[in-house]
Amino acid sequence: MNHKFDELATGLTQPAKRRAAQPLGRAAIMCLAVAVLFAFATNGSDFRLGPLIQISGDSPFVGCDPGGLGPGPLPDNVETEPYVAVNPANPKNIAALWAVGRYRGLVAGVSLDGGKKWSRVVVPDLNVCSGGTQFEAPFDSWLSFAPNGDLYLITGVFTRTHVDNAILVSKSADGGVHWSLPTILVESTDSRFGFEIPTVTADPTDARFVYAIWDGSDHGHRGPAMFSRTSDAGHTWELGRVIVQTDPQDYVQFSQLLILPDGTLVDAYELVNVKDSGHGIEKNFSLQVMRSTDRGQTWSSPVQALKMLPLYGGPEGNSLVTDPDTGHLVSDPINPSFAVDRQNGILYAVW
Repeated sequence: MNHKFDELATGLTQPAKRRAAQPLGRAAIMCLAVAVLFAFATNGSDFRLGPLIQISGDSPFVGCDPGGLGPGPLPDNVETEPYVAVNPANPKNIAALWAVGRYRGLVAGVSLDGGKKWSRVVVPDLNVCSGGTQFEAPFDSWLSFAPNGDLYLITGVFTRTHVDNAILVSKSADGGVHWSLPTILVESTDSRFGFEIPTVTADPTDARFVYAIWDGSDHGHRGPAMFSRTSDAGHTWELGRVIVQTDPQDYVQFSQLLILPDGTLVDAYELVNVKDSGHGIEKNFSLQVMRSTDRGQTWSSPVQALKMLPLYGGPEGNSLVTDPDTGHLVSDPINPSFAVDRQNGILYAVW
């Protein structure tokens, strides 16, 4: 067990070394190479490839294993689930986030000069290895900058040794260098209820409003979409509530909140319909959207945007779809991602 969080906090900002461009296998490093490319650009004709810069380093959580499960498939110095965001109030401020090892904790990479130099920051108090007292492992993390430069982090957390699952939010007022104590948006110690894949979206028109959404589950074997918001810049958060309820056996996943130029909220998500096809369990997927014109207080009925291909379980548990051109089964991770053009409100989806 690692109880040296005070030592970690003392040296939060460690300089990251510049590396020459070379093939690198770590997802976090590859993601931030893209961030540097965009950070160096000043207009649409300036995009050029900059040098790869390694922003991650050795794990600050070595020796911390609150679940007592050992290294597992992810060694101490492996980074997973990277995410990156750029400060709209100061584009030279870039923040990245990744999970370390077997989800021992979260580390943020922070740049204040457009991606040339980076500091590493342990996000504190999210779990045991980062100085907290309750949860063991953070996962499915996301970042969002508010228009005034406040940075919000959302993450799922769980405990391996007993049932305890929650969604946490933390805030940084200095671009990712220091973080507030986390706020629990929802928590369950009942194995019939769980939460995962949260996203957080700061309102680009009003820094007081920040929205969170995540996938839930209930004892009716349904997977609803759950929502919370703050209207006072993160000082308080509303209790999490269901905004999309599914039929039994069906579930929502990968919800993401987008904000149109007129302030309308759009919840874009994937709906999974599970049925017995007579030849085994078949899952049919569709992309759906809901709208809110009052900053999330009320929501429209869901509208189906498009149907996706049926999904089948492969022999090793992987997801398979039928290639529409050849009829062959091919691997499909399914995970959709969504974006909005803030100038004209056009929505985009990719999967």
